[in-house]
Amino acid sequence: MNYTKVSRAASLRSARIAADIQTLINNRSYYKFQYTPLTGPLPGLSFEQQTEDAINDIGNMSYGSYEIATQALTTANQAYNAAQSAIEIANHAETTAQNAQTTANNAAKAAAGAQKTADNAAKAAADAQKTADNAAKAAAKAQETADNAQSSANTAIATATDAQTTADNAQNDATSALNRLDSLTPVVEELRYYDNIDTAVDLNDKTEFARELLEASNNTNAPETGSGWLDVDDDFNETYIRQKFMGQASGKTYVRFGTIVPDSDPVTVSEWSNWVEYTLKSDLDNTTTDLTEKINTVATDLAGHEADFNNPHKVTAEQLGLTTVYQYKGSVATYADLPTTGQKVGDVWNVETADPDHGIKAGDNVAWDGAQWDILGGNHDLSGYAQLNAANTFTAANKFNSNIVVRAATAAGSAGIITLGEKPSYKTEQCLINAAGNGNVIIQASENQIVALQSGSVPQWSVVSDEANTKTSAYLHSNLAATYTPATGVVWEGNANTATKLATARTINGVPFDGTKDITIEAGGGGGDVTAAGDNNFTGTNTFNKPITVRDGALAGIGGTITLGMKPNSATTQAKINSTTTGAMYYTATEGLAHFFNVGATEVATVGGTETTATLDFLANRILDFNNTNGLQVGAGATGNIYLNPTTADTKGSLRLRSVGAMEFNGNELHLNKNGDFNGFSDFINIKFNNNAIITYSNAFKNLGIRAMGDDNKVEIGVAAGAWNIQLPNNNGDVRIANRLYVGNKNGVGAGVISAENSEQCLYFMGTAENTYYATPNTGNTISYQTSANCYLINCSINNPSSLNMNFSGMNFKATVGSSPYMCKTLTFWLAVGATVPTVAWTFPTDSAVYYPKGVAPVLTANANNIINVIAIVDDTGSFSIQVCDSVALPFSG
Repeated sequence: MNYTKVSRAASLRSARIAADIQTLINNRSYYKFQYTPLTGPLPGLSFEQQTEDAINDIGNMSYGSYEIATQALTTANQAYNAAQSAIEIANHAETTAQNAQTTANNAAKAAAGAQKTADNAAKAAADAQKTADNAAKAAAKAQETADNAQSSANTAIATATDAQTTADNAQNDATSALNRLDSLTPVVEELRYYDNIDTAVDLNDKTEFARELLEASNNTNAPETGSGWLDVDDDFNETYIRQKFMGQASGKTYVRFGTIVPDSDPVTVSEWSNWVEYTLKSDLDNTTTDLTEKINTVATDLAGHEADFNNPHKVTAEQLGLTTVYQYKGSVATYADLPTTGQKVGDVWNVETADPDHGIKAGDNVAWDGAQWDILGGNHDLSGYAQLNAANTFTAANKFNSNIVVRAATAAGSAGIITLGEKPSYKTEQCLINAAGNGNVIIQASENQIVALQSGSVPQWSVVSDEANTKTSAYLHSNLAATYTPATGVVWEGNANTATKLATARTINGVPFDGTKDITIEAGGGGGDVTAAGDNNFTGTNTFNKPITVRDGALAGIGGTITLGMKPNSATTQAKINSTTTGAMYYTATEGLAHFFNVGATEVATVGGTETTATLDFLANRILDFNNTNGLQVGAGATGNIYLNPTTADTKGSLRLRSVGAMEFNGNELHLNKNGDFNGFSDFINIKFNNNAIITYSNAFKNLGIRAMGDDNKVEIGVAAGAWNIQLPNNNGDVRIANRLYVGNKNGVGAGVISAENSEQCLYFMGTAENTYYATPNTGNTISYQTSANCYLINCSINNPSSLNMNFSGMNFKATVGSSPYMCKTLTFWLAVGATVPTVAWTFPTDSAVYYPKGVAPVLTANANNIINVIAIVDDTGSFSIQVCDSVALPFSG
């Protein structure tokens, strides 16, 4: 409980009541009585009426004085309660609290005197006026004494609160450290062990991070029956979830992914993918063995087909179905000689003479389809076609839409050679890929040229020979890695002939190494080159109506290369498309040239660059330019660019917008003028829209201004040096407004105003109004509690009900726990009653403490406006203390 706030609230309420009392005293001239005739002498009826009104006013003033005194007593009691609270915090406040009790007793005596004076006011109007004034002064005096007690109590509370704050801060620091440790410990434990789950579960419900051993064998939506290990994880932005399941008995591993419903808590998956099984090594070995056997069988069969020149494919009429579908009948001279009756489906005739009217060429065969003669085909000139059992020269571009097998023969161990390009005129060796008969693959370049493996346009591994000096050099990423000569063997760069120690024992070139000593790699002999005949040079146009697979072998993880065109003599890199054993795909262009993407004949995109730069053009316009020094540039020119990682010194990656100052974004923070390099710019930072500043920050004044399209309509958090309009203090939930708050008009004229411009620390609402609930009840009707209404206008004079229910059992406003243990709500009931006076039954929340002025509910007066005030106070446990005031009857004219 924050006793400081309780005491402050009581003090503010006391100050307000004292101010009200002083206002009433200052305005007592309102109650100066004099008879006022309308015209001429004062009529007797007017005299009587004005006398009654004056006496009623004096009585009301006396009753008001009594109410003010009662409020003073309440304030004194609140001061006493605050003092008691201070005792609980600091024992040294005991003396001050006792003084508060004494002052409260004096206030009670003064209030009793005010009550007595109010009773006497009914006997004599002049004496009642004087007594009421005295009661008001006594109440003000009591209020002043109570305020003094409150001030002493506040001092004690402030001292104790400071000590309590220091202790709380220390406790909070310790608690924070403990909480971080408590948060980290479960995570470490979660990553360290697998939890054992012995009951069957639905894997679709496993959407939170988990490492569990599912011991049951009947888990739902599992990839296999039986127990297994389950890992559950999700990505950084919680869009996808991954489940990994390892069968305990089978040893198989499965994985699947789920799509997370955005912002779902607990995590909900809208769709799961199918389980995908990891392939076991034993399965791959079996598949490889089976494929090898089938390939050998096919190779043997194809060799037999090639040896049989009469029927190389051994196709029979039975295999084609000709014996059961087509029946050859013979030849006719012309189409008109074909039978017109008795023909059967499948009858085939040869037509010797062309008949253009029926689409017949000389030698065409026709078959009866049940309704007409269908042309099966005529004689074709095959001189332009490639022959399977003869050499062919292809002079046009060819597309192979299926696998390509290159070999010189079909017997086991046959070699195969792919010749690439044409050697230069001054070279004797041709570039080729040679599969030797012993299984070796030889990649051959022209003499004294390199054999290279590259990623993109940059060679990663290359070997170049100097045959005149029997020297071979190997390069890693264009850097010399090793040199070989017969005299020195392999010399590694920086350590002649010596490599590092082997991690494990092994034998290299027949020489055993135990893994503990440095090794010297000597040059070894080689051989096995095979020169195979039957090279093919395709110079014609070839169309392959099946997919083409280009690969260096038939096993998994084999790469393949498609070389495109011939590089210029001045270039070293050939344009090509290739894949590696990892499945990576590379598109390589000759150095200095770009990759072009066309739609028809129009270039829509171009990707170019060098080893250190990269560019992207759309429709001949440069949109991206990257280099290792300046990072990524969007657009062209020196201004209006976006740089990602603009300097080599900043390796974390940042965003810089040029021409608007030093603005950087590194993924977690947005910096304006991070390095202070405005060089002449003002100290103000503006965010503008349509050239209007909507957010302004002053580094000198540490103020932030927020404007809505112009200076005449704005909200500012701090203006000018050291000033503020709206303030949000650090480390608490306060929102402070420096002066007045205007609601309803941007210029303040005619608007509702909330102001605290006074020395009493009071809050004033200027021009305020409260919601009023209106009803015209019938007999037995119920008026229920309205959460939004503070005033109830119940007009009983229309339907003249004989009974009425006031049901306020639903009243349920809550006091906050801690700093504000009590809250209050005041309800005003205006019951306009005619000749029939209804009986009113009051119902309040269960277990409420209800106080009536005379122990019973107030009685209404006929032909009058009956005003009843109800004060409801609720504590932080939800318990109500309700004071129902006596009714005040005012004249009613209907």
